[in-house]
Amino acid sequence: MILIGPFILSIMYPNVGKLAGLMGAFGGLFTIYILPTITYLSQSEMSIENPELIIAQRNNEFSTSPRKHTPSFDINESSGSDDGF
Repeated sequence: MILIGPFILSIMYPNVGKLAGLMGAFGGLFTIYILPTITYLSQSEMSIENPELIIAQRNNEFSTSPRKHTPSFDINESSGSDDGF
């Protein structure tokens, strides 16, 4: 079902390789240069309009490095039962 459109295009337009090259070039241009620029500009605009939101976003960023374990509270189980519940 997905291949019907490209199949019809290849029958109607015999230079489909040139078209695919142009589409790949524009897709690469958009992905490498335009999309990061738009993302940076929108983040800069958000930091000017909503600085609290940017601070919250930076605090919640995903990191691949492990965080240092800093327990905020201790759990003491002093119920006195030894049955495991």
